[in-house]
This record gives sequence, C-alpha cells and structure tokens, in this order.
Amino acid sequence: MMLLVLAPVVLLGLVFWLAMMYIAAIAPLGMARLSLLALRGEPTTYWEIFHYARTPGPAMGLFFLDLLITFPLFCLGFIPGLVFRVAALFAPYLMVDRGLGPLEAIQGSIELFRSSWRTMLLLWVAIIGLTIIFSNVPVIGAFAMMLVQSAAIGIAYLQLTGQTIGGLDDDGLPRRAPA
Repeated sequence: MMLLVLAPVVLLGLVFWLAMMYIAAIAPLGMARLSLLALRGEPTTYWEIFHYARTPGPAMGLFFLDLLITFPLFCLGFIPGLVFRVAALFAPYLMVDRGLGPLEAIQGSIELFRSSWRTMLLLWVAIIGLTIIFSNVPVIGAFAMMLVQSAAIGIAYLQLTGQTIGGLDDDGLPRRAPA
C-alpha cells in the first residue's frame, strides 16, 4: 500500500530531475549565444537562452562529456578538477561561435587556457567574486549573476580569440559618433 502512495512522488521527482538536467545542459550554450550576440551588437532577446532546446544534442554531449571528465578529476583532488573547470570555461563559446562538437570545444578551450592561463585564472577569481556579490541579492541576484558572468566570459573569449566587441573601439571604450 505504501508503495502505491510513494510511486507518483518518485515518478514526479524523476521527471523533475530529468527536466533540471535538460535545462542544465542547454542553458550554458544559450547563455554563450546570448552573450556573443549582445557583445557583437547584434539584435537578441533573452529567449536565446533556450535556443538549443529544439536541438539539444550538442548541449547534452558537452554536459555529459564535461561531467565524465570533471567527476573523476574531482575524485583525484579538488585542484585537478578545478583546473579542468577553468580550462574548459570557453567550451560553450567555441561550440556556439565555431560550430565545434563537444570534444573539439573542450580541446579548444584547453588550448586557449594554455596560451593565456593567467588571464583565465584572473577571470575565474572575478567570477567567484561576482558570485559572492550577487548571491546576497535574493531571486533576481541569481539571474543577474548568470548574465554578468556570461558577459564577462564572452568578453574574455572575444579578446583572447582576437575578435572585436561590437560598439567598442580598439581601446575598449565606446565608439563616439562622428562630429
């Protein structure tokens, strides 16, 4: 009798868990897409976050490949897992920007990390700082934190790959209208 009562609760919990895994897989690519479009000065909406909901294959591939690599590294120790997470920070941006697959995107992100590891570590420290600041703002803080972090990573990605940020001159300041 107790199993009949608990079965719907367990089933609902499983459905909720699968939905959260789905969102956790597609959101990073959507945030990367939103950031890159906005930073290039192209028109965009917040619905870009769900751009990969219709074709979640690449997003799911990156999510599970990242999980398969990160989990054993964290089991070896905190530092190896942390270094990999920082090194793989640009994988969603490479998938969105260059159309790479999950493995190629992780490899490309690791190459960017190797070429500029000091910048990447500073970026990671800044992201941790932003997380601490925004975590003190209830509800809206989490969403604002995701947007600001995604924009910071997007700016670093565009600069490290030699791309320009829309609306900014080479010195990083907003373009001025001709006089």
